[in-house]
Amino acid sequence: MTTNWVLDEGFSWSADKLHLTRQLAKRFLTEVAGELFRTEIALGARPYFVPSEAISAGICSSDATPAFGDWLASAEAERVARARLTYLEPPVGELAIQVGANLRTRGIGDSFRAPTPYGLVLCPSGLGYTSDGMQLVAAHWGPAVGGGWWITWWADMRSYVAWTREQDPEPDLWTTSVGHLGLLHYIHATETIRARPAPGGWGGEYLHDANQAGPETRGALAALTGVWHLLAGDSVARERLVPTAAEADSDRRFGIVPSQITRVWLPETDDPDRLWDRAAGPV
Repeated sequence: MTTNWVLDEGFSWSADKLHLTRQLAKRFLTEVAGELFRTEIALGARPYFVPSEAISAGICSSDATPAFGDWLASAEAERVARARLTYLEPPVGELAIQVGANLRTRGIGDSFRAPTPYGLVLCPSGLGYTSDGMQLVAAHWGPAVGGGWWITWWADMRSYVAWTREQDPEPDLWTTSVGHLGLLHYIHATETIRARPAPGGWGGEYLHDANQAGPETRGALAALTGVWHLLAGDSVARERLVPTAAEADSDRRFGIVPSQITRVWLPETDDPDRLWDRAAGPV
């Protein structure tokens, strides 16, 4: 499935690559994630959240069980299948981190809304890091029943391979991992709710388990709200690419709803201060 790209390129811009990245993410969630989640939950290796819709639907209680792993994988696959794709050129990602930090400092939060109900944004310059040092380069989201959003973070597979090699120095680990799973490594999900005070005085959207989440995750959440803020304004340039008939057919074979790709970059300017004022201005 990955023979049509050069694996070591990573995440340079390519509409074909972005389509394939989403397909491989969907494939992972459909074919691999359920068993992985069940095993990790049973071992207590990962504190997965239980989405509010799972509790509302009577799927399980607030404590995750191994059987919940199948439900989580299916729900995540559905969010990816319905996601609209956005690609941020590296300068936009770097600006989004600054804007997100600025919004957090200003205590702005309840106005934040995702640009689409379901989305997958790829940011090759990074949205932050995990506590293990893996770079977060993508996030997908969907609406949460309790209000706010269900957000999942993905790391650059190269970061995951580098981290894993410390325990298992397999020489072909990179090729094997990317060949089976793609360039994204599933990290964890968070659920946000609106208009509740958060630690540090930020009154915006915050992690449902704010008492347990580390600063890395809060930083990534701030960066993502910075992305959403930029996409809602006019400080960035963008083009929207409608999928070709072949791309749409390929997506449907994976159970994915065909959608346009939005590519975002910073416009050329002789006045960076004015660009910043527009980017970080009122929501």
